[in-house]
Amino acid sequence: MQSRIDLAQRVDPRDGADAVATYVDQSTDHRRAFHAALAEMLAPGRDAVVRSSEVLEAVDLAPLELEGDEPAPYTVTVRVNADVEVQEDGERVVEEHREEDVPLQIVATLAPSGVGDDVELLVHEVAEPPAGLAG
Repeated sequence: MQSRIDLAQRVDPRDGADAVATYVDQSTDHRRAFHAALAEMLAPGRDAVVRSSEVLEAVDLAPLELEGDEPAPYTVTVRVNADVEVQEDGERVVEEHREEDVPLQIVATLAPSGVGDDVELLVHEVAEPPAGLAG
């Protein structure tokens, strides 16, 4: 049996990004949760709304629990392009964030894909940013 750490290290960053994007695109609630997490990290403490986002990569995937059943909690850093609308001097202003690294906590399942050493990532939930990392 392969450890969660080993599996997490073998997830390709672009495949990880695709897995996060697939989760986000599954429903309005998923998109809302993901955008809330991005807004908290990209515009901490401000009234912010993410207008658009693109996940470019998912790196530094690490399990929060070393043992137990899947799905399990993980931390991951997603590299994103995002347009965030914020309140500034009484006006709404759009800030463009390009190739920003955003730490997130996700609930996911990792499993060997059956093709070489590839590992599949299936995201079940995007949670609030890890404690101590939000603005």
